[in-house]
Amino acid sequence: MTADDSRSTLAMALNGAGLTFGLEALFAEHVTDGRLCLVLTDWATMGPGFYLYYSGRRQVPAGLRALLTIAAKLKPLG
Repeated sequence: MTADDSRSTLAMALNGAGLTFGLEALFAEHVTDGRLCLVLTDWATMGPGFYLYYSGRRQVPAGLRALLTIAAKLKPLG
């Protein structure tokens, strides 16, 4: 199965659908309590995180502006 949402893949893994790939922070609680286990840890990325590239136009669309604000506060993976 494929999904475009990490929470969906997490739900599938918790319900025995097999292996999944996702952000460590999302899965950490379930790994800690033993409901999930890490596999292929040698292949896990420890990259610097996400990058957002966008046009340098003066008028940034409201949706993009909101995303930039959230990303700056959360600093996902970085």
